Amino acid sequence: MKKGFTLIEMMVVVLILAGLAAIAYPTYSKVITKARVAEAFSLIEIVREAQQRNLAVNGSYFPKFKETHITGKTRLIKSGGAGLDNGKLIRDNYTVTIADVKASTATKPVTNGCIIVQYRRTRNQGQLQEAPIFTITAHVEDSKIWCSEANRSNDICGAIPSDTLETSSPDCTAR
Repeated sequence: MKKGFTLIEMMVVVLILAGLAAIAYPTYSKVITKARVAEAFSLIEIVREAQQRNLAVNGSYFPKFKETHITGKTRLIKSGGAGLDNGKLIRDNYTVTIADVKASTATKPVTNGCIIVQYRRTRNQGQLQEAPIFTITAHVEDSKIWCSEANRSNDICGAIPSDTLETSSPDCTAR
């Protein structure tokens, strides 16, 4: 008697594995999305704290990222992968920008009072994609946060608790 597997038995195993993969992939995608959003919130909080410290010490927010901010004041370099590009902080797949809050009925104008974090997926040779996958914008002074995404089918902003997000449009102006 020969020992081995028949073609039917192998096909059944492959079908079972495919079914398990089909069940696991959506869960995996949600976990990855939540991790990306959590990383963006972490970056916002680190920069927010650094801006508040700079305000307390120097009387104003820092206008853009400099080498001194990423090496000591913002703790971003310690987690690795951080660099500068024309006053913007580039960390892994994230671009962090400091912007102004323009005057509106709800807010007063604040120079350098906004933090904008954009997540971009990497392409060939480690270059970042041009259009952001999602953008989270936050005020430095208060807890106002906005989220926007390029493709609504990803439901990235849906991973953020709704009581955290503001419903009105952001009043942050990029320079």
